[in-house]
Amino acid sequence: MTTMDGLIRTVLEWVENEGEIPDASYTTSFVAGRLPNPLTKPRVAVGLEEVRMSAGAMGQVLMDESYGSRADVALKIKIYMPESRGGDALNEIFSRICTVLMTSGRGIGIHSVSCGEIRYETNAMAYTIDCRAELTTYIGEYDSERPLEGVVIKGKGE
Repeated sequence: MTTMDGLIRTVLEWVENEGEIPDASYTTSFVAGRLPNPLTKPRVAVGLEEVRMSAGAMGQVLMDESYGSRADVALKIKIYMPESRGGDALNEIFSRICTVLMTSGRGIGIHSVSCGEIRYETNAMAYTIDCRAELTTYIGEYDSERPLEGVVIKGKGE
């Protein structure tokens, strides 16, 4: 069970702690303020791109005493690389992030990671690449006091 802001924080922590990206900075995608110009070190930004919610099974019962909804989530990951380091360095960083998310991220349901093409942003004087991580998770609450109601279990042939 998780929350949307918890997902973003978790992914940022994994990438920061396990990605082995020297001197990079990490942030959410929509943090206030501007990028330094020129950008002097790599930056990784993570945010929500798309969320689709649907009801959990059996009257919102997910497991044990957990209640909530299924969430199909797409996270946007944008990587910035200083012009002085060149755009090819983005491929290496994306590869590291992809490895972290496809190993550590399985615990929160990450099932795919992809990226677009490398671009140059004149505003930041930096190369960028937009990446996407897709996952399925559950959003809800744990309630050991809430009783199960209306669950019918039928045997074979009934």
